[in-house]
Amino acid sequence: MGRRLALLIATYAYDDPGLRRLTAPAHDAETLAAVLRDPEIGGFEVTTLVNEPNHRVGEAIADLYRDRRGDDLTLLYFTGHGLKDDDGRLYLATRDTRRDSLIFTAISGEQIDYAMEACASRRKVLILDCCYSGAYPAGRLAKAGDDVHALDQFRGRGRTVLTATDATQYAFEGDRVHGEAPRSVFTRHLVEGLRTGRADLDGDGDITLDELYGYVYDRVVAEMPQQRPKRQDNVEGRTVIARNVNWSLPPHVVHALTSPMAGDRLNAVDTLDHLHRVGNGLVRARVREALLRLADDDSRMVSAAAAARLRALGAEPPASPEPPEPAEPAEPPEPAEPPERPEPPQPAEPPERSESAEPAEPAGVPALGHSASAPQAPSDSPGVETAPPATTTVPATAPAMSRADALTPPEASGPPTAPPRVLAADEHPAAAGRQTGSPAAERFPVQASPPPGEPASGHVAAGRPALAVAGSAAAAVLTTMFGVAALVGAITYGNKDFSPAYDTSMSIATGSWFLSLAALAAALWGFIPTGIDRSLGRRLSFLLGVAGPLVAAVAGAPVAARTGLFGDVWILLSLFVLLLGVALFARTAWRISMWPAWAAATVGSLPVIWLVELLTRGALLGLPELVVYVELMRIASYFRQRDSYPLPAGRGMLTRRMLLLAGLAVASAAGTKSATSLASQRGDSSAPARNAITSVLFLDDLLITASYLEPQARVWDPASGRVIRVIPGSVVEEHDSGIFSMALSPDRKTLATGHGDNKIRLWDVATGRLENTLVGHSQGLETLGTGPSPSVVGVSSVRALAFSPDGTILASGGVDTTVRLWNPETGESRKVLNSHNGSVEAVAFNTDGTTLASAGLDRTVELWDVKTARTIGALTGRFGDDGPLSGVTVAAFRPRHGRTIATNSLATTTVLIWDTSTRDVVTTVSGHTAGHVTALSYSPDGTILASGGYDRTIVLSDAANGRQIRTLTGHSGEVAALAFSRDGKVVASGGYDGTARLWDAATGRALVVLSTLVSPSPS
Repeated sequence: MGRRLALLIATYAYDDPGLRRLTAPAHDAETLAAVLRDPEIGGFEVTTLVNEPNHRVGEAIADLYRDRRGDDLTLLYFTGHGLKDDDGRLYLATRDTRRDSLIFTAISGEQIDYAMEACASRRKVLILDCCYSGAYPAGRLAKAGDDVHALDQFRGRGRTVLTATDATQYAFEGDRVHGEAPRSVFTRHLVEGLRTGRADLDGDGDITLDELYGYVYDRVVAEMPQQRPKRQDNVEGRTVIARNVNWSLPPHVVHALTSPMAGDRLNAVDTLDHLHRVGNGLVRARVREALLRLADDDSRMVSAAAAARLRALGAEPPASPEPPEPAEPAEPPEPAEPPERPEPPQPAEPPERSESAEPAEPAGVPALGHSASAPQAPSDSPGVETAPPATTTVPATAPAMSRADALTPPEASGPPTAPPRVLAADEHPAAAGRQTGSPAAERFPVQASPPPGEPASGHVAAGRPALAVAGSAAAAVLTTMFGVAALVGAITYGNKDFSPAYDTSMSIATGSWFLSLAALAAALWGFIPTGIDRSLGRRLSFLLGVAGPLVAAVAGAPVAARTGLFGDVWILLSLFVLLLGVALFARTAWRISMWPAWAAATVGSLPVIWLVELLTRGALLGLPELVVYVELMRIASYFRQRDSYPLPAGRGMLTRRMLLLAGLAVASAAGTKSATSLASQRGDSSAPARNAITSVLFLDDLLITASYLEPQARVWDPASGRVIRVIPGSVVEEHDSGIFSMALSPDRKTLATGHGDNKIRLWDVATGRLENTLVGHSQGLETLGTGPSPSVVGVSSVRALAFSPDGTILASGGVDTTVRLWNPETGESRKVLNSHNGSVEAVAFNTDGTTLASAGLDRTVELWDVKTARTIGALTGRFGDDGPLSGVTVAAFRPRHGRTIATNSLATTTVLIWDTSTRDVVTTVSGHTAGHVTALSYSPDGTILASGGYDRTIVLSDAANGRQIRTLTGHSGEVAALAFSRDGKVVASGGYDGTARLWDAATGRALVVLSTLVSPSPS
C-alpha cells in the first residue's frame, strides 16, 4: 500500500503593498489539514506552510514530489493569490512575492508542472483555491485574454487538477488595481464534504475525487453563481481521497429492515449484499451487522436468506437455539418367550456368508432373509408341497420393516401367513408364457395376434436396452430444460436489451436442444438389434437414424451459438434434412417387427415436430418432443425385462398418440403466445413491449417511427393517424434485426437506419427501395452480472447516426466503441475514429458541420474536428463514477450556437449544457424526477430544449437559461425519442408504451396519439 502525502500552502499575508490590498480566499487550510490528517477520514501525512517565503515553499514542493513510488498518492493544495503575466504564464504568490519580479519571487506554474512530471507517482492531485490577478505593465493590455487557463498549464498523465475558478478578478496597471472579487468558499465546501461524508455521492463509503468535485461544484455554484470551479484528470481508475466516517445504511434500506412485511425484509438482503460488494471496510462491517440481525428474524424465509448470505460472505450466522431433546420413549416390555416347538427337520444349510456381508440388525428385529413363520414339513413328505429354504422366504428387495412392526408380537399381528407353495412345473412363469407378464407387460396389454396387414411386432429385441433407456431419459430431461428456457425467453424478449435474462434463457434453450439430439442418437443406438440377419438397406437406415441427430447436434450448435437457436433459418433447415434419418429408423424398426406401428409412428413424428418448432421459433416449448421421449423410454424399459414378448399392436394406440401430440402442439403454441402477450402488456417501463417506438423523425408533414424490435420503419400520416407505408415495403430477407437509430438527410430524400446486425442501410424515402448497405461496425462485448465470474457476451448494433448539415458525411457510432464517417453517396468509409472505451451511444454535428460530438458509456463526450478527423477535446467529469449507472447516452448541439451542446448523464436526472470552447457546464436543466434523461432535441431556432426521461415525462425548457417552461405527461412508459417539426411548432415523442405522440410546443397540448398496438376485432 503506497503512502498518502499532502502539502498544504496558504498565503494571505504579503510584503507587497499591492497584494495586501486584494481580497484573499478564506484561509481554511488548517481545517483542511485536520480532515486530511485524520486517520479515519483522509489518512494523509500532512505538511502545512502558512505565509512562508518563496524559497521555503519551493523546497517543500520539491520534497513532496521527490523519491515517490508509483502507488503513492500526492496532494498539493495552494490557497492565496495567483498572478498571470501578460504572456499568460501563471505564478503562485508567496509572502515575499514582488509583482515586478515574478520569475524570481513567486512559484511558477512551469516549476510545479516540471516537478509533477518528474514524479513517479501515478496519482497526483493539485488543488488551487486562488484569487487570480493580471500583472501587466502600465498601459499594456493582456495578450492572453482574461481567463487564466490554469488547467492547460498542468496537463499530464496521472494528474487530477481542481481549481476554484479560472477567471481573473483583478488587474494591475502599474500600482492601480481594477476589479473586485468575492471571498472564495471553495475550500469551506471541500472540508465540509470530507468531514461530514456528504461528498460520498454513491453511498459506497469512499469519497473519490469525482464525487468530491461534483459535491463542491454544486455547493459553490449554488452559493456563488459567479464562481465556477473547474476540473481535469488523466488518471486510470478512481482516486479515493477520503472515507465517509459517518456512513450509515440508506434510508430506504432502514425502512425495509424495520418493515413489518417479510417481503420487504427479504428484499433488503439483496440490497445489503450489493452494498457489501461495492462498499469499503466500514460499509461491509455495517452490512454484516444488519445481516446478523436479519439472521434472527422471526420469518424463517428471511432468516434463512440472511444466514446463507452471511455464510457466502465468510461470516458465521448466529447459532439457533437447539430444540430440547425429546424424551426417550419407554422401552416396551420384552415379549414373553413363545413355547418351544419341536424342531422340524432342516434342509441342507446354504453356503455360509461372511460376517461383513450381513449387517448387524437391531435387537428385537428379525434379520431380513429369515422366515419367522410356522415350521415347515420335511421336503420328502409325500403329497405335500415343499417350500423353498428359509433364507429365501423374504425377497432381498422387500421393503424394510418398521420399528413398530418389528416390536409387534406375532400373535398380535394376525394369523401367521401360510408358507408359499412351490409351483408345479407347468405353472412356472417361464412356461406360462403370456399369461404371467412382467410389470412392463402389464402396462402394455398383449394382443393375441396382429391385425390384418400389419407385421407381428416385438419379435426382435433391442440390442442395448440400458443405453436406450438412459438416452431417452436424458433427452426427456434436456427437452424439459429447453421448454422452460424457451418460455422464459418468450416472456423476456421485450426486455432483452435491459436484462441478461433473455440471453441466458436462450443460451440454455440452445444448449439443451442440441444436447437432446445427441441423447436421442445414443438412445437409437441402444435400440439397434444384434445377432439378426439384416440387409444392407436396413443397416444403412439404422446408421442414418443415429448419425442424423448426432451430426445435426455437432454441426448446428456452433451456428446457433453465433446466431441464436432460430437465427439462421436456412442453415438450420439444411440441418433438418439430417434429422429425417429418425423417421427412416422408425420405419425400419417397424418393418423388422421390433416396434409396432404406433411406436414407429410416434418416434417417426419427431422430424415433423422439429420442423414446426423451427418455423414457430420454439412456440411448442418442447412438449410434443417430451411426450415422444417418454414413450421411447417406456418402450426401451420393456426390452430390459428378462422375457421379451411382443409390444401391443393396434390402430387405437396410434390414433390416441397422434391426437395427443397434435393437441399438445396447439396448446403449447397458444400458451406461449398468451404468456408473451401478457408479458408485453404489463406496462412496466423497465420491460418494454415488443412494439416500443424508440426512434422518431419528421418528414415534412409526415412522421417516421422505428423500433429496435422491428426491421421496418413506419411512415405515418398524423392527420388520419394511419400508417401510409413502411420502409422497406416488405421484410428484407437478408436481415431480421431491429432499427436502433435513424437519420434523415438534409434534402429529405435518404433515410439511414442503424440495425442490430451492425449494418447501416440507406433507403430512398419516396420509394422505400434499399439504395446501399454500409458494413464496417463489428460486434462488441458486454459484461453481464457481477461478482468474481461475470459472463461476457457479444452484442451488436449501430447505436447512433447523424448527417452533416451539407449531407456529404454520415456519422455512426456502434457498440464496438468506434465512430465512423461515411460517404452516403458511395457508401465508402472515410474515417474510423477511435477514442472511446465503451459503446458509442450518440453522435451530433454542430450547426456549421465543423465539429462532431460522440458520446459513450465510457463517461466521455469526445469533440472531433471533422476536417482532420482528430479529437480537439473531451467533456468529462459529470457522467458518473464507473458504476452501472454512469455514462452519457444522448447529445444534441444547439442550432445557431455552434459551441453549445446538451447531454444527459446516467448518474443524474438533469440535463447538462456545455460550452465546448471551455469544456465546462454552463447551466443545467432540471424537471425530471426519477432515473435519467433518455432523449434530447432542440427546436430548429434553438430557443427550446425538449428532454424526455425515464420518469415518462417530457420537459420543455428555455435553451438560453435552462428555465423550465412546462412538463408534458401522457406516456405510460419511458420516453425513448424526441423530434421537432421543421417549423418548431410540434414536438413528436416515442416511448416504450408503444405510442408516438404529437404535442403543441407553444401550449403543451396533446395533438395526436399514434399507436402500434393491435386492437382486438369486435366479436
